[in-house]
Amino acid sequence: MVAPIRVSCILALLVAGHGRAVGQEAVTQAELIRRVVDLDRLATPPPEGERTRMFSSYDRRSQIDAQGRFIDWDANHDAGQFLRRTDDGWDVMAEVDGPGAITRIWSANPHGRIRFVLDGEIVIDTSFGELLSGRLAPFEAPFTERGLNCYFPIGFAQSGRVLARDSGAYYHVNVVEFPAGTPVERFSFTLSDEARGAVADVARVLRDGYDPVVAAGRRLMPVTEQKDLGPGEKLAWDLKGGGTVRALYVGLTDRTDPREPYALHQLVLRMTFDGAAEPQVEVPLVDFFGSGFEPVPFRSLATGTAAKLAFPLPDRPLEEQRFMYCYFPMPYRDGLRLEIENLSRTRRAVGLVFLMRVDTRTPAPDALRFHARYRREDPCQVLGYPVLAVRGRGRIVGCVLNVDCPRAEWWGEGDEKVWIDGEGFPSYFGTGTEDYFGDAWGLHEFTHPLVGVTRAAPWGKNSAYRWHVPDAINFQKSAAFTLENWQHERQWDTYYGTLAYWYATPDAVTAELFPRLTLAELTPPGLRIPGAIEAEDHILSANWGNVTRQQHAGGAELSGEAAANITTSEPVTIGLPVEQARTVRLQLRVNPRRPFETITVTSPTGRTIGTVQYDRRLSGLYDVGIVRLEPGVNRLTVQCSRPAMLDCWVLSDIPRNPRGPEGEDLELSTAEAVTSEVEYGRLPWSAGAQRRLVFARAGASATFALPEQAEERTVVLRLHITHGPDGGRFDVRVNGVAVGRELATYTAVERVERVPVGSVTLRRGANSLSFHSTIPPTPSGVSVLGLDAVDLPPAAGPHVLEFEDFTIAAEEEAFAERQGIGGASGEDHLWCRARRVGASIAFDLTPAPGRYRLALLLTRSFDYGIVQVTLDGAPLGEPIDLFATRIEPGLRVELGEHAFEDGRPRRLRVEVAGKASASPGYYFGLDGLQMEPIR
Repeated sequence: MVAPIRVSCILALLVAGHGRAVGQEAVTQAELIRRVVDLDRLATPPPEGERTRMFSSYDRRSQIDAQGRFIDWDANHDAGQFLRRTDDGWDVMAEVDGPGAITRIWSANPHGRIRFVLDGEIVIDTSFGELLSGRLAPFEAPFTERGLNCYFPIGFAQSGRVLARDSGAYYHVNVVEFPAGTPVERFSFTLSDEARGAVADVARVLRDGYDPVVAAGRRLMPVTEQKDLGPGEKLAWDLKGGGTVRALYVGLTDRTDPREPYALHQLVLRMTFDGAAEPQVEVPLVDFFGSGFEPVPFRSLATGTAAKLAFPLPDRPLEEQRFMYCYFPMPYRDGLRLEIENLSRTRRAVGLVFLMRVDTRTPAPDALRFHARYRREDPCQVLGYPVLAVRGRGRIVGCVLNVDCPRAEWWGEGDEKVWIDGEGFPSYFGTGTEDYFGDAWGLHEFTHPLVGVTRAAPWGKNSAYRWHVPDAINFQKSAAFTLENWQHERQWDTYYGTLAYWYATPDAVTAELFPRLTLAELTPPGLRIPGAIEAEDHILSANWGNVTRQQHAGGAELSGEAAANITTSEPVTIGLPVEQARTVRLQLRVNPRRPFETITVTSPTGRTIGTVQYDRRLSGLYDVGIVRLEPGVNRLTVQCSRPAMLDCWVLSDIPRNPRGPEGEDLELSTAEAVTSEVEYGRLPWSAGAQRRLVFARAGASATFALPEQAEERTVVLRLHITHGPDGGRFDVRVNGVAVGRELATYTAVERVERVPVGSVTLRRGANSLSFHSTIPPTPSGVSVLGLDAVDLPPAAGPHVLEFEDFTIAAEEEAFAERQGIGGASGEDHLWCRARRVGASIAFDLTPAPGRYRLALLLTRSFDYGIVQVTLDGAPLGEPIDLFATRIEPGLRVELGEHAFEDGRPRRLRVEVAGKASASPGYYFGLDGLQMEPIR
């Protein structure tokens, strides 16, 4: 049992509050659609009796017992979990009794079938993948994005249920439940004229951006101020009376932007409404606009950093002007004070201009006040990281997350949890940090109107945002919001910072989570690159340039806070120390704010590892190439065509072949007229190397010892071979017996290919693999065979031909591709993505004359169809139903005995004949064909 350290103190805040009743107005489909972009609604109190919640596939082992203890709170099997299963075999994803609407659907792996039963009727019944594909009207872009997020609302008047079949998906279903008796227009694929108009209007806002003037319906009063803020200085402005800030813009007047790292993160924005004792807004300036740590150009519905305004910035042409912006409406009835304070210790002032557009009408007496507050933990050492805890009435409307992880391991398995109105178990229980931000399988940079990731890296700084607009999180009494800090092996070394956005009544009370911001609170970790080797510390040449410290790096963040400023175009020797021999992928990080032209890096042996060219990338990290490093100091030569600022080297071990030994690791038992060497890094070899064999004459041979076997087993032998202009022709033998066809390795251009040999039986103990040259050497005087790696995955049995190794003779809309799959013969199968009855794939068989017993090895899955197998047009047995509730390789279908007497090619065809009613698709998987000779 693991208890989140901070959750108990947050839950203590969740006590009863008060709300007011409102009338029950009809909710039309058009109204639900407009809510997708309705920022004004967020500042209105949530109606009494209106509840929001989220259904998800979170691991059901996570529980809170009667004593309030957290049981398996960090359980992480968050897929394929449902409320229950119905009598007819459907899994219940979400269930609401009463009027309401689905406001958001997300899935990382939408598969199986999904059904929406609204007011007791089946209204939507389709494949889960099709629903989120963006192809199914009206669930199209921009309402559905990236195949993961759907924000098109689905209303119901009496009840709503979402069901799944044959699905093990990760999923979220966000809903709003309206007060009992609220008239709600049920979703229909046939949209009314009003709903079609709403779709067009909302789609235009999602694509083109939000216009606060249009939203206000009137002209807005501009308020502007410009100032160069030195360390410790403030820009301040006061407004009297009542009004609503409809837009807040901040631009930079310095054309080079701040020249120090995190300069805008160390500027604090404060906004105080109605003379409150504490500012309702106190946040790092740049983070408030959705971009964590530092500005990244992006636009979203509520905030962004790249607005174009006609309002001029000093000394900047119009095409270079960019303003950070926020469109969350900010009502006040008794004055507003805005401050921007520079807490940094830098020497340079930051030039700012701010512009507010204010609606001068006094807001409604019950208008909610806008809040945004920032907090961080460095390092975060609790499981339940608190984002927000508030007592009162209001709505949670957004979150920005900043993370700095000093490792390449994934840090974001943690789930979001939100407790509403003092409930014992959270009504929002997520499935992963990236899932909350609309992503999946880690973070990837993307920016959309309601969700996005502005920075993503396997290590270092990450930042993401999410705006709860159609899916605002309502609370009548209280709310507590945590993000689970789920780091592998509980290393607890990662920086977490969050900015919470919410609206609340003026008398709402916020937990003491948010300290007043100081420079210490706003100083994130420096650049932390695992295993980085500092370039400036290992230069062995003279007269190369100088070391540049971070404060002189033009605002860039440097590893080790320094870099080598190479000012000569002559070769410079830089040592690269390693403790043991390694073949690595070499990357070079440069100062990302200092352009260069080309940098060429040469290995200690004189081989060019690679040349990199400047391309403005924000990370400054460039791939150089693959190099073999020996223990000690490896002397690399670096030549810069123009001055360049080298920060550090990053070394990454190259993955090894997972299915068998590397060619360079095999023991060469005998070599007759063959020379052997290990070659590193020239081509994309597994583990970065290959065994290069040079055959001096026809009949020359080389024999390797294969890894000893604990018992006899049949394997699929595949060779990873380098082909090239010096290639030859070779017999392949296992334990002295020829297997497969003659191996030809000549090509005009060098490339690495995986060559199927066939199924072979390895005996217990020692086995050998040998190559025999069958032709004289090429005109160059040699025949070369490059052995990268050897695959030895288990085969389903002797005499099995792998479909993934066949040459396809004919294909009609089968869209076949090799797919790795555990448990299949050879650990691969041929995945055929057919989409209709009649789609087919064919292969030509030309076995040695004789009689054979045939059997087909197939894969079954949740979206597979029914196939018919034919040989020369004649059916082989009955149609085969390949539907199963999960992926199941290894289905064996006997096809009987057949004669192949004349040696002519015979055509084997697999054609889609239909599908089971439970299957959403016509796919099929071909694993192997067993052709057992009959003696």
